[in-house]
Amino acid sequence: MATPRRNLISVSNTPYYHCISRCVRRAYLCGQDPLTGRSYEHRRDWVEKKLLQLGRIFCIDICAYAVMSNHTHLVLHIDIAKAKRLNNKAILIRWHKLFKSTFLCQQFLNGELLTKAELSAINARVNLYRERLSSISWFMRVLNESIARQANQEDDCKGRFWEGRFKSHALSQLKTISNQNHLCALQVNHVSICLKVCHMSSKHTCNSLIGLVAQYEKINQGKSQKMRYQYLKD
Repeated sequence: MATPRRNLISVSNTPYYHCISRCVRRAYLCGQDPLTGRSYEHRRDWVEKKLLQLGRIFCIDICAYAVMSNHTHLVLHIDIAKAKRLNNKAILIRWHKLFKSTFLCQQFLNGELLTKAELSAINARVNLYRERLSSISWFMRVLNESIARQANQEDDCKGRFWEGRFKSHALSQLKTISNQNHLCALQVNHVSICLKVCHMSSKHTCNSLIGLVAQYEKINQGKSQKMRYQYLKD
């Protein structure tokens, strides 16, 4: 029996999580299908663009990600402090960028006069949205649903594109090195890589990251496909 997500994610223990989503039906996220010769490299951009959009809406930081031929790896940080800091209006504006809300919430954003009972109902709704905007489950739901719809439309088919559930692993040993440096661990094919994300404009840092990826590819030559890393600064 699958473990409920609420038992897998505990922000009080660690806000960092490694999430993995895998395709089904031999679907591709990037690369080239050796049987048909068809290239799916453009789908990588779908994932990247959606991640950039969700990173600006959710109270979740994207520390690192990797898009492989049939699955994705994400290292996410839940920013609870940010979720609590945002006022009701900010929460509603962010939510409305993805979903529709109630008529009362629309009235509140338009600055209309509301009764105490209506304001109480809005506060309850905002608290629900605040919780969802800091939820990894909702983040992955919106990301994967968007990619699945585009892929199904392009493949002219229906049904599942992803496995039923994404996998999540707590990264409890992450430590802040300094105010400007962050550590994030990305486990791929049972090989752990520690990535020190510093000033991305630094030539030395970029070369170091390239070296890490090259070393990983050398170790796993013939066992896995090349990976592409993208780091999003706060």
